[in-house]
Amino acid sequence: MQSAGLIERMLAALASLGFQPGREGELTYVVCNCPYRDAAGESPEVVCGLHRGMTRGLLDVVAPTTKLARFVANDPDEAGCLIELAARVPGVSS
Repeated sequence: MQSAGLIERMLAALASLGFQPGREGELTYVVCNCPYRDAAGESPEVVCGLHRGMTRGLLDVVAPTTKLARFVANDPDEAGCLIELAARVPGVSS
């Protein structure tokens, strides 16, 4: 479905931010480290919301034809947040 280039760009971008990403499917990534662990522990709604927004912005740069389909935040001490991507459908806003 998506090119290996997209997969590698996303892995590299997430790794450069300290998330230690892995893959759980073709376009599903698992975050194995939360670099914002302390702040997320104090205010998870704010910090996880910011992470979701950063992920959307990252996609606009590294994969503009891809959208964030699902973002599942988990306990920052355990990490394991999921980022699921999907191709954008032309003419449909996300």
